[in-house]
Amino acid sequence: MKSIRFASGSGFWGDALDPAIEVAEKGNIDYLGFDQLAELTMSLLHRQKMKDPTKGYTADIVPYMEKL
Repeated sequence: MKSIRFASGSGFWGDALDPAIEVAEKGNIDYLGFDQLAELTMSLLHRQKMKDPTKGYTADIVPYMEKL
């Protein structure tokens, strides 16, 4: 059976990025996941989308990925 190493890059929207960068560089991992869509976050994003249909997602995930 093949082993897969998975790490968490964040626990919530707005979480610190430095630990994710460190585990990506030094963690010997196969996948890095980000939890950006918890219940409170989803309600905040829905409010944003109701005001502006082009919003409603965690836009800071794009800069996170660019830094990784």
